[in-house]
Amino acid sequence: ALLFSQANIFQYASRADFKTHYLDAQAEGSRLQNFFTHDEIRNIDVYWPLKSDGNDRDYMLDRKLSDAIVARIANATQQTFIYANKVGTHFPYHKSYPDPDKNLDKQSHYRAALGWAVDEFLVHLLRGLQHAGKPVRIVYTSDHGQGLGEQGSDSTHCLPYRPASVQASVPLLLFSLNTEPFEQWQPQDGHYSQFQIFPSILQMMGYPTDDVRARYGIDLSRPWPGKRFFYSGDLTGRGQLSKNLFDT
Repeated sequence: ALLFSQANIFQYASRADFKTHYLDAQAEGSRLQNFFTHDEIRNIDVYWPLKSDGNDRDYMLDRKLSDAIVARIANATQQTFIYANKVGTHFPYHKSYPDPDKNLDKQSHYRAALGWAVDEFLVHLLRGLQHAGKPVRIVYTSDHGQGLGEQGSDSTHCLPYRPASVQASVPLLLFSLNTEPFEQWQPQDGHYSQFQIFPSILQMMGYPTDDVRARYGIDLSRPWPGKRFFYSGDLTGRGQLSKNLFDT
């Protein structure tokens, strides 16, 4: 499969003289998440599965993750690339944030959980990085959207076949702190795709724009051309996989 035969983002970062970190708030011990392999982990300078260090409640692990990112940036002595995997928001949603109101319905719990896992997380992270004073660029997104029964499906996410497109609608946020803004990637009318993230990050690392675009396609300098699509299932090619069009 191409996934395992081509260079990954950590290898590109190392080649560009970045120190690489993978901070995973979902993994514990030797158990890896999101189809990572131990061969890939061996190519990363620093790997930390946060659950292996302490007895924190799951909803506090993202706060711990945020502090770890800030500390690594503040103390960095060379260019640093950090890939951070949050705990985020998962069902049952009332366990994804502190002090839930037991009288809320599912949708209200989900909104409250997002407020904690996204809004509060970003406020805490950006405040810490701003205080650290180092130039930082951040790409924030999610591995999947979440279904709440809007399209007649009981599945929340990750159906391999015919998933509701809401399960593939995710945030895509860019931040520049203590450095020049993303002038070449100003938002324009239209839709964007996660396929545009990889070539954009390579450009941030200093790889030539023309070479990156020729190999990996369109970056975030303009909206996605034509109809957007998404994959569902096992991207490793070892299980069910399907290609789907967005509803809009």
